[in-house]
Amino acid sequence: MDSLDQSNRHFPSVIHEAEFIFSVIFFLSSISSISPLGVGRNERLLKAYWPIVCRALALLNLSPEVDERRKPSQATLAAKDTYLGMLFARCNVLVFRWNWSLQDNSGFKQLVEILRGALKNRKFMNLLHEQSEFPRFITQRNLDLLRQFDAKDSIQTILIKLIFQKVEDSQEGKQAARKWVSLLASTTTLEFTKEKPPTQKELSALFNQFTIKFILLHTNPDLNNIRTIINSSKKIVDFQSADQRSRQICIRAAMIFGRFCRHYTLPIQDVSIWISEMGHILLAEHNAARREGSAFQLKEITTMCALIVASLRDIFQSRAMDGDQTPLPATFPEASTCIFDVISKLLAAFREIDQCLSEVGLLLKCILDLRTHFFPDPPTPPFTREVNEEESQEDYGFDPINVNDLSLVEVMMLDGNEGSTRPYWDEDLDLAKGICELTNAITSAISRIAYLDDGVKKRKDVELWVEIWANVAILCTAHNLKQWDYFLHRTPVSLGRLGDLAWRQVAEPLFLLHVLSGDPKAYNVDREIFSKCWFLSMAADPQHIIPSYTFVLFHVDGLKSPLWEEIPFPRGMSEEEYEDVFAEQRQLLIESVLHNLERHYQAMKGGDNTTTAVVSEGMNGLSELLNLMRHNVMRKAKAPNNNALREYFQYCSEVVATIHSLNIGGDSRIAPYLADPWVNQATAWLRAE
Repeated sequence: MDSLDQSNRHFPSVIHEAEFIFSVIFFLSSISSISPLGVGRNERLLKAYWPIVCRALALLNLSPEVDERRKPSQATLAAKDTYLGMLFARCNVLVFRWNWSLQDNSGFKQLVEILRGALKNRKFMNLLHEQSEFPRFITQRNLDLLRQFDAKDSIQTILIKLIFQKVEDSQEGKQAARKWVSLLASTTTLEFTKEKPPTQKELSALFNQFTIKFILLHTNPDLNNIRTIINSSKKIVDFQSADQRSRQICIRAAMIFGRFCRHYTLPIQDVSIWISEMGHILLAEHNAARREGSAFQLKEITTMCALIVASLRDIFQSRAMDGDQTPLPATFPEASTCIFDVISKLLAAFREIDQCLSEVGLLLKCILDLRTHFFPDPPTPPFTREVNEEESQEDYGFDPINVNDLSLVEVMMLDGNEGSTRPYWDEDLDLAKGICELTNAITSAISRIAYLDDGVKKRKDVELWVEIWANVAILCTAHNLKQWDYFLHRTPVSLGRLGDLAWRQVAEPLFLLHVLSGDPKAYNVDREIFSKCWFLSMAADPQHIIPSYTFVLFHVDGLKSPLWEEIPFPRGMSEEEYEDVFAEQRQLLIESVLHNLERHYQAMKGGDNTTTAVVSEGMNGLSELLNLMRHNVMRKAKAPNNNALREYFQYCSEVVATIHSLNIGGDSRIAPYLADPWVNQATAWLRAE
């Protein structure tokens, strides 16, 4: 420093002088890493001396302002921004590559004042060549990147990283960084509106202001602090009058605040309130645009609404913001965080199955899935073991007791006050009340999916909303807000077209499978619904076979139904193992049930009235089976040949042959199906192949 003061050397410009200083700094740093023997070393003997760096920076005009009289070209302005970025990058390199310490408070304070001044003069906007986006430690969800070098960092990000490195070098806690970061905070409200939208460069100021808010929360993750920061963040730009790009950034900012809350196990209520406020603004605009807006406006608002919903789902599913993306403990989805007020209006406003409605479905599924972490599905009921003992309770005047009876288990385990003592029971009740208010809107959404043409209807949408409806039923009935009769008479089939068998073979077994898995007691409410659905599932085409329904149904029933007596069902298999053998056992299984039905049918014809109900249940189910087989055969008879289709046609023909050989085939409820041309059509198709 003294040698520079005493030097008589003249420079053509201050830029040449600054470049000379930086060249000396990097030259001496390089030389200091070489040993007397000429061997390079990792450590450098030259210690950090920031006053000389500050001297070089102070020589230069770091302001973006230029003499308007000269009217510099865009290339000149870009060159100035590039040079300014290089100056910040040199500081970055000295710290992270050359290991210059920032421990000296006075030197660091001087450096921060110069770099902050450059940012403030630019109104905290990025350089022309820098991307308008959040820093990588935000987008990559990795706060460890705050202490790592990245050549693509913006000038603000570089200064933030220097601050955190200063705290580390001084062995201070991260809260010590708060006073330095607060120097970068701005209280200016950005005037970004639809009438005057920001340029890409101006938009970077919004990214940067939100980034400082994130860092301020990171340095002090406290409940009161998050409320203060979110309230101040809402004022950065007026969401109601803001342009679409600014709105997207606001929604993303709320989502990122939620990630920080989850990372630090802070409540997300304040974040969800902000998301809800933005959602209501968008819904009001959507209603206005439907009356007098353009198709483009509607599309933009729909995208914003989808982003609102997706942001909350991202928060619920968020992982730790570390290098390993460590899974966080599940958080109970409290009703106050689930924006049900917005969801109900979105379900009513968006009539088409579009991006927004799909996001609503994914959010509802996420909420209900999170609940299962705290209220998991019961284990699949085991089969009752046969007891062969010389003595039993019958010898003492007691009837046999089935300890696996679901009603008995419920009565013995629960008393009137049990629910309130279970963890999260009160929160679950609030969640159930919020979900219960959405039942009409959800059934409307399912109905709209059901009425879509087959070419438009997507299997993933069907599975998503059917699972949602089943879990809604499980939740509401758990708190007696609605009874199972309500939901079992509002199955997905009842919400679609009457006779739409393509929809039925997909939706009905899926719904009842989820119901049985989540609450096996529902089986006792109306067993025939589940029985008829089993026959339906046995007629499903190759793309819609659901072995799990048979597995769970038989375990819940315990094979006590007269229709399931002595059927060849492997009791010792797991559900996964059974899925592997179901296809090859389906023929034998349905034939065994048909012979059981035949036996009870013969008994009824012989005057045994006790079998009437069983026969009626079986005949209704058999009608379902044959009706769906006829539908699938007639629909696929002209389809290209493949092994799966050939096996299905063969299966249908063999089932029909079995029914023909039994007396039940002559019953008035069954005979019309067997006389229908579809039977000959299936046979002719097989012969042709």
